[in-house]
Amino acid sequence: MSQARLNEIVRYTGDADAALDKLERAIAFKPDEAIYRRVAAKMLLRRAEPAAATKHLAPALECVQSPSELAQTHLLLGFANDLLGNRGEAMKCYQEALKIKPDYGSALFNMACLASLTGDKKGCQNWLEKRMERGPLTEENINDSD
Repeated sequence: MSQARLNEIVRYTGDADAALDKLERAIAFKPDEAIYRRVAAKMLLRRAEPAAATKHLAPALECVQSPSELAQTHLLLGFANDLLGNRGEAMKCYQEALKIKPDYGSALFNMACLASLTGDKKGCQNWLEKRMERGPLTEENINDSD
């Protein structure tokens, strides 16, 4: 089930719970499909349920994925950990995403945010500079998923 199809279900039914239920059934049917887990996690993160999101993302790391998909899984797990206050784990997740995809804008930006939150001004500046090498920050690309 594609992200577009899930968006269509939510739009058509107006019911994110129904879409999440379909994802849960898809995960039960094909537990090795990381896409279902990532999309469910995204929905849960939008609902401010990071603990539930991590329950989908941790197993997704074991699924076969393209490098870009794996980097996104690490990024989403970083988001969830950050929301849970687990900044050290969030940093590890972002670093894993950057090992796979060194110019990953979202991971670079979130590393800068974590550095800022922990009082590491120099680290924040360094991460932002690396992010800026990709071009200026705009509303559209600040949290790119590519």
